Amino acid sequence: MSAAAAKGGRAADALRAGGLLVFTVESLPDAATAPYRINLSGRYAHTAAHVREALQGAGFRGDAAVAAVALRKEAGADVAGWLVGAHRDALAPV
Repeated sequence: MSAAAAKGGRAADALRAGGLLVFTVESLPDAATAPYRINLSGRYAHTAAHVREALQGAGFRGDAAVAAVALRKEAGADVAGWLVGAHRDALAPV
C-alpha cells in the first residue's frame, strides 16, 4: 500500500460508511511521466488518476470527484490544483 493510500485509509476509518472527504492538492497533468512529484515549494503535486487510485485503495468509492481549481497565488501566478470529493465506501466495515 502506498503512503498516500495508508493516509487515506486513516481518513476512511474516521468516517462513517458513505461519509464525505473533501480536500485539495496541487495538480499534475495525467500525461505526466510520474503519478506525483515534489515541487520546488516542497509541496507534492499529483495526477488526478493517482488521487483516484489512492482513494480507492484506501476504502473510498472509485467515483471521486476531481475538479481543476486555482489553489492560491505564488509570485503572482495561480497554483494549479485539484479540489477532491470522495465518499467512503458504504460497504466498508465501520
